[in-house]
Amino acid sequence: PTVALVGYTNAGKSSLLNALTEGGAVAHNKLFATLDPTARELLLPDKRRVMIVDTVGFVRKLPHHLVTAFRATLEEVKFADVLIHVVDVSHEEAEEQARAVEQVLSELGALEKSIVLALNKVDKVEDCPIIAARGEAIPVSAELGTNLARLIEAVANALADKPQRYSLHVPFSRGDLLVILHEKGDVHSVDYTESGTDIVVDILPKYANKVEAELRKV
Repeated sequence: PTVALVGYTNAGKSSLLNALTEGGAVAHNKLFATLDPTARELLLPDKRRVMIVDTVGFVRKLPHHLVTAFRATLEEVKFADVLIHVVDVSHEEAEEQARAVEQVLSELGALEKSIVLALNKVDKVEDCPIIAARGEAIPVSAELGTNLARLIEAVANALADKPQRYSLHVPFSRGDLLVILHEKGDVHSVDYTESGTDIVVDILPKYANKVEAELRKV
């Protein structure tokens, strides 16, 4: 199986790859430090061996002459079994960067895949809105090793196509999404607020990703 690390440039993908595999991928704090995908092997708790591939960092408003090269480096995303979307939570535009990456993944047809959201550099912040807003995400620190075991477990579950727990807020106008969650998942709790429904559900990531993509359009 193959796992691809994706994320905005300087999100810490190479550092996370190193931390997960104790490898030696070059970790530079500059644009396009990873133009050629770098691969490392990771041994999962269940003894399966998977290949983790680092990809070029995403950027908005990419110069035209770099578009082709950029797209070519993302070919690994199409063939990966699971994606780890790495977000730098210490960046003031963390949510905007996350959405920019998700937009490109959507254009590549990759949102159908199992995606594990890793909020990196939590050691650099005391409070961050994106952590509260994205309840399914795993806060990690590649530098300190925080929650790496939990991240690996999430990847293993995603590869096994096992349900994961999500806490979602669904506006009343999107009752169709609640139907999907009830049909495809195991609902643990439902609470009604003035603006919609708070729901906690165990569901396969591929279904949760579709629902979350729709919720971001609201």
